[in-house]
Amino acid sequence: MANSRSGDSMLDRLVRILDAFDAQNPTLTVNALARRADVPRATTYRLLENLVAHGLLARDTDGQVRLGLRLWELANRS
Repeated sequence: MANSRSGDSMLDRLVRILDAFDAQNPTLTVNALARRADVPRATTYRLLENLVAHGLLARDTDGQVRLGLRLWELANRS
């Protein structure tokens, strides 16, 4: 069920946020993350707070965002 103007579901937006990271971009600013994920900046901030709270993303001391330890822990279960 979509809840955005573009018709994207929340899961679509979450996956695009996680997919925004790659070998050349292991850390991103929130603005860069929003741009690369094609998610509005306000939505990115809101989702980021939840992803950080669950350990799926982490904020560095300089405000950069990176993949979180919990994401790696979940991947190692398989």
